[in-house]
Amino acid sequence: MLQRRFVPAKLLLHNVVCRRLVVPHILGKDQPRRRVIAELAAQIALQPIRSVGVEVKDVLRRIQPGPGVPNSLEFDGLRIDLPARELTVDGALVALTAKEFDLLVHLAMSPRTVFSRGDLLRDVWDSSVEYQDPATVTVHVRRLRQKIEHDPDAPRWITTVWGVGYRFEP
Repeated sequence: MLQRRFVPAKLLLHNVVCRRLVVPHILGKDQPRRRVIAELAAQIALQPIRSVGVEVKDVLRRIQPGPGVPNSLEFDGLRIDLPARELTVDGALVALTAKEFDLLVHLAMSPRTVFSRGDLLRDVWDSSVEYQDPATVTVHVRRLRQKIEHDPDAPRWITTVWGVGYRFEP
């Protein structure tokens, strides 16, 4: 059985920041390190070692979107505000979990592109089918459809491509 090793936050932050293993080559010169350290300290008290990279990526993604990323995505009645992490459907604000929002954004950033469950596990969950059940994606898509679709049984936005995966229909 695989044992998980836990690292105290102080040691983790020392390795990430002080030894300059991760932060310097992914931060631009305009990014304040103090903000990154504060967010990491708040979120990574005791984490399995393999999830540290995921936490670092999430913090950096929240601090500043990458180049060429739009501030919002708009489709017929559906508006995704990326910096505010808000979704409005027909003018009404819809509450989404962080993972549901990330999943929707990932699909909406590549309209009509089919993503398999394995692709979505890798891209949205930063995991793989070896570590996580692909049914995780199915459950999240179902919950997302219940929140954004007028008729979740006949979805308009997130459709299933049978035997392949899911795609976003603009």
